[in-house]
Amino acid sequence: MRRNEPITLGRWMRSLRAALDMTQEALAEQVGCAVQTIRTFEIGTRRPSRELAERLAAALGVAPEQRAEFLRLARTSHTPARVAEAGQAGPGQDAPAGSPGPIEPTLQTSGVPDASASTDVPEHPPLLVTKLYLPRPRAELVPRPRLLARLEAGLPGSLTLIAAPPGFGKTTLLADWLSRPAATSRHVAWVALDAGDSDPLQFLRYLIAALQTITPAIGATTLTLLNAAQAPPLETLLPLLLNDLVRLPEGSILVLDDYHVVDAPAVHQALAFLLDHLPPGLHLVIASRADPPLPVSRLRARGQLTELRAHDLRFTPEEAAMFLREVMGLPLTVEDVAALETRTEGWIAGLQLAALSLRDRREAQQAEFIEAFTGSNRFVVDYLVDEVLARQPAHLQTFLLQTSILPRLSGPLCDAVVLGNGSEADDAPRSTRQAYSQLMLEELERGNLFIVPLDEERRWYRYHHLFAQVLRERLASGASQEAVATLHRRAGIWFEQQALLPEAIQHMFAAQDWGRAARLLEQNAESMLMRGEFFALHRWLQELPRDVVREHPHLLLAHAWALFLAGASEADAVEAILRDAEAVLDLGDGRPAEQEAAPSTLHRERAELRGKLAAIRGSMAVKQEDIPRRIALTDEALAYLPEDNLFWRIIPTVDRGLALDAAGEVVRASQAFTEAIDLCGMAGHSYAAMIATMHLARVRATQGRLHAAAELHQRALHLAAEQGWEQLPMVGLPHIWWSKLLYEWNDLASATQHLLEGIKLVSPIQQQRILLEGHVTLARVEQAQGDVAGALDTMRRAEEVAQTVEAPWAVRRVRAYQARLWLAQEQVDRAARCLEDAGLQPDGELVSQRELEYVTLARVWIARGKSAEALHLLHRLLLAAETADRQGSTIEILLLQALALQASGDVARALPVLQRALLLGEAEGYVRVFVDEGAPMAGLLERMKAEGAPFGQRMNGASALPLVYVDTLRAAFSHSPHGTSAPTASQATPLHPSVEVLTEREQEVLRLLAAGRSNQAIAEELVVAIGTVKRHVSNILGKLQVESRLEAAARARELGLR
Repeated sequence: MRRNEPITLGRWMRSLRAALDMTQEALAEQVGCAVQTIRTFEIGTRRPSRELAERLAAALGVAPEQRAEFLRLARTSHTPARVAEAGQAGPGQDAPAGSPGPIEPTLQTSGVPDASASTDVPEHPPLLVTKLYLPRPRAELVPRPRLLARLEAGLPGSLTLIAAPPGFGKTTLLADWLSRPAATSRHVAWVALDAGDSDPLQFLRYLIAALQTITPAIGATTLTLLNAAQAPPLETLLPLLLNDLVRLPEGSILVLDDYHVVDAPAVHQALAFLLDHLPPGLHLVIASRADPPLPVSRLRARGQLTELRAHDLRFTPEEAAMFLREVMGLPLTVEDVAALETRTEGWIAGLQLAALSLRDRREAQQAEFIEAFTGSNRFVVDYLVDEVLARQPAHLQTFLLQTSILPRLSGPLCDAVVLGNGSEADDAPRSTRQAYSQLMLEELERGNLFIVPLDEERRWYRYHHLFAQVLRERLASGASQEAVATLHRRAGIWFEQQALLPEAIQHMFAAQDWGRAARLLEQNAESMLMRGEFFALHRWLQELPRDVVREHPHLLLAHAWALFLAGASEADAVEAILRDAEAVLDLGDGRPAEQEAAPSTLHRERAELRGKLAAIRGSMAVKQEDIPRRIALTDEALAYLPEDNLFWRIIPTVDRGLALDAAGEVVRASQAFTEAIDLCGMAGHSYAAMIATMHLARVRATQGRLHAAAELHQRALHLAAEQGWEQLPMVGLPHIWWSKLLYEWNDLASATQHLLEGIKLVSPIQQQRILLEGHVTLARVEQAQGDVAGALDTMRRAEEVAQTVEAPWAVRRVRAYQARLWLAQEQVDRAARCLEDAGLQPDGELVSQRELEYVTLARVWIARGKSAEALHLLHRLLLAAETADRQGSTIEILLLQALALQASGDVARALPVLQRALLLGEAEGYVRVFVDEGAPMAGLLERMKAEGAPFGQRMNGASALPLVYVDTLRAAFSHSPHGTSAPTASQATPLHPSVEVLTEREQEVLRLLAAGRSNQAIAEELVVAIGTVKRHVSNILGKLQVESRLEAAARARELGLR
C-alpha cells in the first residue's frame, strides 16, 4: 500500500465484515439499525452518530489500538487517513487482521460536515482523492542526478519553486524524486490543483486532505470550522492550521502541482501567510508555469528558496540522446540527436512529440523530417500533435479527441463520454461497454502518448496539459458545437450519478445545457445553503442566463437567500431577485396579505414559494426599525411554509423571536426561540440550534432570569466545543452576552476574559452589531475597574463601530452608555449632550427598544435636580417593563425611582421602593446594577441597613428585607477601586488648575514612569496589557501638557505626584 493512500470508514467496515464473514443484515441487527443505514455508511453517503459508531466498533471487533481512529473516521465521514498512522500496515508491513487491504482508487469525500449526530444535515461535496495521489513515475525515465541533487539540497529551506512553461517535465521530475528509495523516510502530501481550487475554502480543504495523508489528525479543527454552516474567514482558520502543522513528522513535504491555475488573491495571501510561518519540519514545493505572487524575493534573500527554471529543466545533449534512443527506442545517429536537441533547445515535450512523429518512418524519411523540423514554440506543438494524431488508428484518434474534455480520465467515465449514458450505450456490445475505454487508456499508456497514470492500479489518468489543450482545440475546430456539447453533457450526467456536483455543473455549463444545470442546482440549493456554501451557489447562479433562472422560482429564492447571507452590501441585488420571483409567481400585485387567498386554497408549491419570499424579506427587515412589519412577514412565512420544510421554517422562527424581542415582548420572543431550538433538533441543524440558544439566553437575561441565561450560554458554548466550533466567529456571541451576566455578578476578571475572546472571534467577520455590544460592555467593565481613560477610549471605538451599522439605533445606544460614563464622573453637562440628538419624547409613546435612552435621560434629570420629571418618566417605564415581564429593567427602574426620591428629600418613600428592587435582585444575584449608581446608592443602602430592624421584618406588607443581600452589596461597594463608586472629579486628587484630572490608574502609571520603569515593566507590575500602558502614557502626556516621559516625571514632581 502506498504511503499517502487514503482509507475510509466504509472500506474499513467492509473489510472487517469480510474478516468476520458477516453480512450487512447481521451487522444491522447487532447494532440495532436498518440494513439501508449500514449500506449508506459503507458507500459514504451518511455517517453514524458517536454512539452508533461505538456499537459498530464493538460489533466489528475493532482492535483497541485502532478504536480511536475508527471513531475519528466515523465522526469525520470520509476524511482520508494515512494507513500507517492509523495503526494499519505501512509499506513493507503485513496488514493486521481486520484492517483494510489495498485501497481501490475511487472518488471519495474529505471533510467534516456539520458535526451533529443527525444524518439529516447534508455533507459537503466529495473531494477528488485522485488529486491527492503522488503520480507514479515511468519505469523508463532519463536519470537526472543533477536536478535531484538540487532538490535534495533545498530541503532545509522553506520553499522549492519549479517554474517553467508546459512540457518541461516539472511533474515528472517531482514524481521521480519523491518515489526514489532515498525518499522512503519522507512524508509526502501531494495536491494536483485545478481551476476550482481558486475558491479559498476549497483550496484549504484539499490542502488539509493532503496533509492528512501524512498525519490523519492534522487540521481536524480547521476542517470542522470550514464545513460549519458559516465558515470563518481565512484569517481565523490559518493560525489554527499552522498550530496543527507542528505535529507533522520531521521531513514532511507538501507539493502543490499546477499552481498557475489558481488566480484568487485570497489563496495567494493565505499561502504567503503559511510560508511566513512554516514550521521547520515541513518543506513546500510549488510547480507552476509562472512565478506565483508570493514573497519569493524575501525567501531568496534569506537563503530559504530553491529555484528550478526552464533552463535548468531542459535536456542536456546527453539526456536528449538517452531519451530518444533508450526511452523512445529510436536508432538515431549522433548527428540526428544533436539536431533535434538543438532545434528543440532541450524542450522535453518537443522532443517527445518529435520522437512520436519519427516512429514507423523509414531512415530516409526520418532524416527529411529532422532536416525540416525547426523551432521550439507553440507552432511546433500544433504541427507535431497533428503529426502524432495522424499516425494513430482512427478509433484511437476519436477516443483522444472525445476524452480531451476531461481533466481526469477513468474507464467508466470515458465509457460514458465516448459510448454514451444509459440508452445511448445500449447499442454497444456489453463486453465493449464494460472494457472499451480502459483498454484504450492502457493502449495510450503503452504508446507513451502523453498520458499520466494517477494511481498504481491504472484506474485514473490524465493527459499532459499541453497535449490536452491542443486536442481540445482540434476537437472544437473539427466537430460541431452540438457534438462537443453532447460530450460535456454525458460527462456531466456521469458526475451527477457519482454525486459530484461541482464537476457535473462544470460540464453542464460547458455544454450550455442550462436547463439541466438549473435543475441540478435547484435540487442541491437547499443542501448548499444548509452547509453555508453561499458564495459557491451565488457564483454558479450568476453564470446561468437570467431567463433560465427565472423559470425556476425556488432557485431564484435560494439565490436571494445565498446573496443575503453572503454580504450585507448586496441588499439591492437581493431585492431585484425577489422582485423577479414575485413577477414569476404573480404575487407582486400589491394586495394586502389579508385579501389574498388562504394557504389552504393555494397549490402547495405556490404556498411554499410565498412562504420563502416572506421568510427572506423578514430576514432583510431585521436591519429596519419597523417591528410590526418584521413580525407580520415572519408570521406570513410560517403560515405558508409546509410543516415538514424544517430548514426554511427555522429562518422565520428565529427572525420572529428577534422581532418580538426588539418589540419588548420577551415572553413571546422566548417562545419563538424555544420553538426554533426544537425545529433545529428535528432538522439536525446544530449550528442554527446554537444561534437560537444564544438568543434565548439573552431573552432570559432580559426577563431577569440570570442563572437560566447563564446555563443557556454555557450550553451554547458546550455545543460549540463539542462540535469543534470554538473558533467560529459567531461563537463570540455567547462569550459577549455571558460577559454581561458576569459583569452584573461583579466578576469583572471573568467578564473581561470572555469579552476579549468574543471580540477577537467576531472581529474578522465584521459583525458590527455584536462588536458594538462587546465594546460597550468592555467600557463598562473598565469603568468599574477604575480605568476611566480606558473606558472612554473603548467607548470611542464603540462609537466608530456604531457609525458603520446601517441603523440609527446603534449610535443612539452608544451615546446613552457614554452619558452613563460621564455621569459616573459627575460630568452632567457632557452626559446631557450625549442625548441631545436622540429625539426623545418623554411624554409621548415609550417604545421598548429605546428604554436604555429613556432610563439614561432619567439619570441625567436626577443629576440635574429634576426629580419630579424623572419620577414621572420612570413610573411610565416601570409599568411597561412590568407588563412585559422585563424584570431586569424593572429592578433598574425601581432603584432609580429610589434615588430620585432620595434626591428630592423623600427618603421615607425611597426605602420601600429600593426594598422592592432588592427583593427582585436577590434571587438572581444582581450586583452591578446597584454598585454602578455610586455614592448615592451606597448611602441609601447604609440608611436602609441602619433602619434594618423594621425593614428586616416587613415593610408596608412587603416581604422581609434581605439583610444578607444588603451586606453583600455594601461589601461590593467597599471593594470597588474607589470605595463607593467610580472616580469622580470631586474625589480625584486635586491637580494644578490647568491640568486635567488624572485617574487613579494613570497616577499609578505615572509614579512607575517617574521611577524609570519601561512600558513592559509597568504592564507586568500592574498586570495589564502593554497596549493599555501605552494608552495610559499617551493620556498622561496630554493631560500634563508635556511631550515626553521625562517631562511627565518632572511635571509630576512639581504637582506633588510621587
